[in-house]
Amino acid sequence: DTQTHFDDQLAQITVTGPALATMSGDSGNIGATVINDLSVPVTVYVEVDSSADLEVSVPNPISLSPESRRRLLLPTKVSREGVQTLTLRVADAEGNSLGDSTTVPIRASQVGGLLWLIMGGGALILFSAIGVRLFRRGLASRRDQGVA
Repeated sequence: DTQTHFDDQLAQITVTGPALATMSGDSGNIGATVINDLSVPVTVYVEVDSSADLEVSVPNPISLSPESRRRLLLPTKVSREGVQTLTLRVADAEGNSLGDSTTVPIRASQVGGLLWLIMGGGALILFSAIGVRLFRRGLASRRDQGVA
């Protein structure tokens, strides 16, 4: 059957992504790879299906040489913390799915800001302790010089 053969050929154009992506802020890049296992060059689109809390930019269209792959870094913005699901699928220019898709769970948290606050507080305590130590050493040195 011609349609089955055509579908089998299109199934050789795939998209892959990480098993899990973690974002420690409200924006970052999610990696994906588009693979062309055909012996001819192709131009495809990567369509994004996600919740309203995710905003993902894809550099469409994507041109691939025969039997090649292209790594994509997709700029992503998250509007709420928690786990959201991002589905990437290969499509043609009209948006018709070519059969392959991948789902990437994205865990977003604002731990980045909290981590910087904790590290800043630790640095403040450390340098304060150093300052107190140097000040006490200076007082002790002056006291010893006055006695001698």
